[in-house]
Amino acid sequence: MDPKAPPSPPPEPKKSLPGAAKLGIGCGITALILAAALTVAIVAGVRIARKQLASLTAEYREMGFDETVRGQKLTVRKEITEKTLLLGQLVQVYGDCSTDLAIVAQVAEVHGSIDGKLFFKGQVLRVMPTASIKDGADIVAQSFVNEGNIEGEISERTQQSSGLPAN
Repeated sequence: MDPKAPPSPPPEPKKSLPGAAKLGIGCGITALILAAALTVAIVAGVRIARKQLASLTAEYREMGFDETVRGQKLTVRKEITEKTLLLGQLVQVYGDCSTDLAIVAQVAEVHGSIDGKLFFKGQVLRVMPTASIKDGADIVAQSFVNEGNIEGEISERTQQSSGLPAN
């Protein structure tokens, strides 16, 4: 060092981000991580639901339900003459059915007559006062309300049911 050289200035202190900026960056990163996790969960949920739906459809196909009708809200007013699987969020059957009928729905209402057996998987099944089912029913539901006439055996796996059991 040169003794005649002026002393060097002290190093400048490092500038750091203010606390609020650090907090904002941390919250932003956390939000991105949560959004990514939510996206992964939604994709996984959709895949699982599709697999379950494919499994149910295959199960009913093995039972001879070759006709499948899908929709968010299905209102069936025409006669059903072939074993049919109805898939929807809300299914209403007003028409008559001359064979077995399968319904997979969140909520289903049967208003017409079924000359075969009714198969139901979902949350709520209502058999209305105008409905009649000849060969019994296989029901997997949270709630089953029977105000109609069901002849034959009722296989029921429900949390809550009301109405006359059968015959």
